[in-house]
Formats: sequence, structure tokens, C-alpha cells
Amino acid sequence: MRKIADSALLGLSALLLSACSSIQTTPPMGQACPCPKEFYCNLTTSTCASGCAADSDCNTGATCNTSTRQCSDNTTPSLCKSDADCLAGSQTCDLASSQCKFPTGPTKMVDVLFVMDNSPGMAAKQKQLAIGLPNFIAQLDAASFNYHIGFTTTDVGTLTAPGVMFPGTPLISCSTFAGDDGALQATPCTNISGLTGEAISNCATLCPDPKYVPNAGMRYIAKESGVTNVPSLMSGGRDIGPALAAQCLALRGDVGCGVESPLEAAKRALDSHAATNSGFLRTGSLLAVIFLTDEDDCSVQLTRRNENDPMTVDCASPDNSAAFGCFNLDYRCFARAVTCSENGGAMNVTGTKTNCVERPNNYLEPIATYTKFFTTLRPANRLFIQGIWSPSIQDNPTGDTTKNGRVIIVNQSPPSSSGLNRGIQGQAACYNSLPGLTNDPSGYSGKAQLRLTQFVRNFPISSRLESDICAAPYTAPLAIVASMLATLSVN
Repeated sequence: MRKIADSALLGLSALLLSACSSIQTTPPMGQACPCPKEFYCNLTTSTCASGCAADSDCNTGATCNTSTRQCSDNTTPSLCKSDADCLAGSQTCDLASSQCKFPTGPTKMVDVLFVMDNSPGMAAKQKQLAIGLPNFIAQLDAASFNYHIGFTTTDVGTLTAPGVMFPGTPLISCSTFAGDDGALQATPCTNISGLTGEAISNCATLCPDPKYVPNAGMRYIAKESGVTNVPSLMSGGRDIGPALAAQCLALRGDVGCGVESPLEAAKRALDSHAATNSGFLRTGSLLAVIFLTDEDDCSVQLTRRNENDPMTVDCASPDNSAAFGCFNLDYRCFARAVTCSENGGAMNVTGTKTNCVERPNNYLEPIATYTKFFTTLRPANRLFIQGIWSPSIQDNPTGDTTKNGRVIIVNQSPPSSSGLNRGIQGQAACYNSLPGLTNDPSGYSGKAQLRLTQFVRNFPISSRLESDICAAPYTAPLAIVASMLATLSVN
């Protein structure tokens, strides 16, 4: 329905634009529709608002994002009279030129979004990230940042519509339409129900006092001009309240949906589609997005969510076009989005896979959607993306089983194809056998991924970092991010 509505809005806006663009040129904001170029018709108020209505409003080759009303190349400014006419959290109105522009110059504001995989098997990895957070925040303090720190999960639901369940036995953890919907999570781990023993133990160790959460109903940790919004605790001359709060919020548990959608979750956390996260993203701030996940992105197109139906059938014969029901929901995302050299590209066959690439026209949202979103939201010198995830199969195309990034498909419950999945422990894309890291039977491992690496490598090397999720702890990679943010802040 969202795409249908956007299409209708685009069509109507284009008609209105065509009707009067030759008559009016620069009307005041809020005048009645129809509207000229560089304005679109707000159908709720029937008045003109700043921004593009169609691709024709943008430079040649650029496209119009009808959600943000911004051109994809960020070079076509919109006319404005105040900051309210510009992209919220990203641009300000230059009154001299009446144009929306990205802020330039040094900044001491940084907004950090953690996108946490909260599916089964993630408890130990969340713990390793939480262990590194006090040092990360200490570095932000040392650099005199005014910071916002928020946490969301990779759960955006799987259903085709609110309350419309799939037939048969539902996958309870995924039986929602929106999941957490990118909302920042402001409750401590002690308030999450249904956690496994490992997650409960981690919470007890790293969040012994759940009072360390944002106050006044805020959904993120904030420090501005030396003042924080969490209870204070002085230690060694520093207020460690924000660090304690970050640890309580980072442990999001391991009972979330296993159809992990980190890219869609990050977008929803920042796209202002709901007022839930209001105030988190500030105009002119550095934006850091840090992903923690041990599987590939499974951001399913809304119009193809029927393919999330958890019911399965056995598909024994190798088939490069095997239907979605041939695979369990956990493996389906990978099997239906990737094709490899073996067996004519069929992914319903066990064995080591090589030369794996993205399957054309698959059911996941195109990576370009998320690349465009982030490049519209921030210029390169105001954005840093870190992925703590599995080593990419893109970096091990020959399927060398002695190297990370391998793809080995096994059948965990033969003979049905519904038992197929990526291997665990030593057959996973990466594996850390160090004793005591986890009591999960799959071991401290990461499953094969391709999309996440393809996404992040669309950004300049100065704006990104990929870290091996199996290389615990994560104190060092988080420290690198803090250092990079300090460097970006002076440019």
C-alpha cells in the first residue's frame, strides 16, 4: 500500500506541476495548489511545500525521492524560507539564497545509531559489543562531542499487513507487520521477556542496575554541553552514567525475528516516518551507523512479503528457480537472493559454493534503495558506517574452505530441502572456537553474507569500516570508529 500511495501522490503532483508551471514561478510557501517546479502539493493541506515532485525537477540522471522530497544527487536545492522547509535533521535554510543546504565546517555533534541483531544466537555477540561501549563513549567524551546514542533492532516484521497471519503454524517471533519498526529502544535488558539463559546472564553482569536509562521519556542517550539525560555516577573524575546506560540498552536479547532486516531497520530509524525517534538526528551532526549482525540482510520488499510464509515443501531436485517454500525461513533469504556456480545456480543442493553473486530481480529490497537514502541524508564527510558482521563471500569467490567468507550448505534435517542452511561452527563463514565465548550450539560464528558488504562498499573508504563479527571482542573496532569520527568532525 505504501508504494501504491507514493505512486498516486507522484502522479497527482506531476499533473498539478504540469498544469501551472508555466504560470507561476516562485510562490510563497503554503499557497494553494497547484504548484510550480521545485514545489510539490501537500495533499493533506492542499498547499505547496518545498521539494521535488518528480524526476524532472532534478538534474539529469538524478531521481526524486518522493518520501524525502530530495533529489538523489543532493545538488538540486529546494527553495525555502526556514529550516522547516528543508530535509529534517539534514539540511538548513540559507536565507540569503533561499536554498536548502547541507551544513559545512567543523562540528562537535555526533548521532550514533546502533542496529542490533536480536535474533536467536546473538546474545554472546551483543555482550562483546556492550563490553566495548564504555571505552567508545570515553573517546567521544575525550573529543568533546555532544552526542546522541540510540539502539534499534533488525526486526521489522514479516507479515503482509497488520494482523494478517500466515496460515499453518506461525513463527511467533516474526508474526508482526512492523516489528520494532526502527524505533529506538529505551528499556533496559532487564525488561525484555523470554530471554535465554545466556542473555539473562549477560544482562545481570553488564546491567546490574536498570535505572541507567534515558530520563524524561527520551529514547536515546544524550550528552550536550556536559549535561546528560541519564542518572549520573562519577568514577575517576568522569560521569560513567552514559556508558552504563549504553550497556543496558545494547543487550537487546535473542528472541527477536530471525528474518533480520538491518538495512530497512536503519532506514526506518532515521526516515522520520514516525514521531517515535523525534529529536535523535540533529541538523548538521555527524551520523554514525553501527550494525551488529551475524547474518545477511533480509529486507524483503513490502509487495513480496507473501514470500515470508513459513510453510515449506520438499524440493529434492536441483532447481535454480526453486520456489520460496522449498527453504526454511532462515535460509530462504540467502537462497533466494544469491546464486552460485554449482548445480546450475541451484541453492537447494548441499556442498561448498563458489562465485556467488546476487540473484537478479530477487524478492529483497534493492541495495540501491538504502544507498540513495543515506547519501541523501548525509554528505560523505558527515557519515560513517560500520558493519560488525560476517566476512563477505565477495572476498572469497573461490570458496576456499580454509578462509573466512566461505559458503558451505548443509542439510540439518535430511532429506527434506527445508532442512538446508549455511553451515555452523567450522563450516560457517567465520568461527571463533575460543572457549567461554558462548554456550550456543552453533558456536561463536557468522553466516555467509553478500548484501551488507555490497551496500557499505558503495560509500567512500573514509566513511566505512567492516569488522569480522567472529573477532571478539569489539573494543578495537569501536575505538577506530570513535577516532574516525573525531577526524571527520574537524573537516
